[in-house]
Amino acid sequence: MRKFLLLSQLFLFLLVSCSGKRVKVPDDLLPEEKMAEVLVDVELLEATNNSRMIGLEDRDERMKRYYREIFEHHGITEKEFNDSYSFYEKHPEKLEEIYTSVFEKLEKMQTEEETRIKSKKKNKPKKTSSSKSENQKDKKKKETKPAAGKQEKPKKIYKPGG
Repeated sequence: MRKFLLLSQLFLFLLVSCSGKRVKVPDDLLPEEKMAEVLVDVELLEATNNSRMIGLEDRDERMKRYYREIFEHHGITEKEFNDSYSFYEKHPEKLEEIYTSVFEKLEKMQTEEETRIKSKKKNKPKKTSSSKSENQKDKKKKETKPAAGKQEKPKKIYKPGG
């Protein structure tokens, strides 16, 4: 996943070259930190989507819905996101800083998840030989014959047609 993230960053950096043109700052420009937070969710969505086998028609509809949910979660509109992304594309040094922050956050999330999984495996209870022998003793108690003078009732066995 780290290779994918680094290649994505490199691709975006190369895609967005310096153009020397003055670009108007949009009124609804998302601050760099807010843009990074949104892009973390976008990257997670894209990575998840790319790892699944979904039909193209279904995939496109789901992606539109998921993007709307991301924008809603962050309290922004699609227009604000698109305007901000266009602005940052025209300022590659800023976009690179944003993506550096995005990848750092993603790596931190990955490390935390790996740690959580390792600790979950580590804390998983293991069966010990003493607990096995206790289980065997319990089984033997159940298998013992009834007390003297009491007769065990025969078990009914279901026979088809009988």
